[in-house]
This record gives sequence, structure tokens and C-alpha cells, in this order.
Amino acid sequence: MQKMDTDKGRITVIRILFIAFYAFFLLVAVNVISIPSSKLRLDWMFYILTWYFIAEFLLILKRITSSPVKLSGVFVVTFLLATIENFLSLIDIYRFGPIANRVEHLLGTIVIAYVTTKIYQVLRIDKKIATNYLFSHLVFMTTVFFGVLNEIIEYFSDSLLGSHHIGSGYDTQLDLLMNLLGAGIFTFYLITVKKSRH
Repeated sequence: MQKMDTDKGRITVIRILFIAFYAFFLLVAVNVISIPSSKLRLDWMFYILTWYFIAEFLLILKRITSSPVKLSGVFVVTFLLATIENFLSLIDIYRFGPIANRVEHLLGTIVIAYVTTKIYQVLRIDKKIATNYLFSHLVFMTTVFFGVLNEIIEYFSDSLLGSHHIGSGYDTQLDLLMNLLGAGIFTFYLITVKKSRH
């Protein structure tokens, strides 16, 4: 019971931090707070909020399934990813070149893989698969799917909203490559670090 309370306490702290930081970045996006270099946009802020809703949805799913899986880590990585990406847009880090976007996709995909793993654990899917090897590959395939879905969202965001998320040249191909690499790194971690289950 003590451990559960600790997990809830951490989630509460992250919620407060997320709301505070998100409110600041949102005020910048709507120009209430003026920062000339900022590239924050409302469509981007909505995209970031979706990340947070996924964490909250996972918490609801945990309550429904009565899962013992701890989820404070999901809230932590979601908060860190959202805050770092908002800060990078705030200072327009992308003006220095595309390398920041490549790193962003790599780390973002690792976070997606981690959250995907937690979703499957809450649903107890990991218990229904015979080996850690097969479970790791399920996480890999799901993560790659979300990476492709992200690029599709970027395409429609650019086409319909003029958001300019897609860069010039081989931006989409390089993003997909980073997504694949991120998914591969996390899958390698699952296979080699986590013990195989019988």
C-alpha cells in the first residue's frame, strides 16, 4: 500500500509541474507572453497535450484492470519529453540545422516504446506471450507503427494547417530511420536486459 501511495504521489507532482509548464508555453504560443524567437504554435501545443492524455488514459486503464504496474515513470518521461520539445521550439533550436530534429525523433521513439510496454503490461499482454523475445518484438512493431503514424500526422498537419513540420530534402525518410533506430534500441534493451519469462 505504501508503494502505491508513493506512485500516486509522484504522479500528482508531475501533474502539477506539467500544468504549470504547459500553461507557460501555451501563453507563449498565443502571444500573451512575447518571445520573438519562439516557434510554438497552437497545433503543436495540441499535439503535446495528446501525449499527456495518453498517460492519463493509461492510468484509467490501470484502475479498470486493477493492474499493479507502476505508472509514475510514464508521467515522468511524458513530462520531460513535452517540456524539452516545447523548450526547443521556444528557442527555435531547429534554425541551427536538422540534427536536433533527428535526436528528437530518436529519443521520442524510445519514450513511445517505453509507454507501449507499459500499456501492454497494464493489459497483461506480456503475461499471455510465452517468451520475452516475442513480447519485445510486439513492442517493436507497435512502436514502428506509431512512428509511421506520426509522420502521416505531420504530412496532414502541413497540408491542411500549413504547420511546416516537414523539413526539406529527405526529412521524412530520416525521421523514419530515427524512429526505427529508437524502436530498435529499446527492443534490444528488452531482449538483453529483461529476463526471459517461461
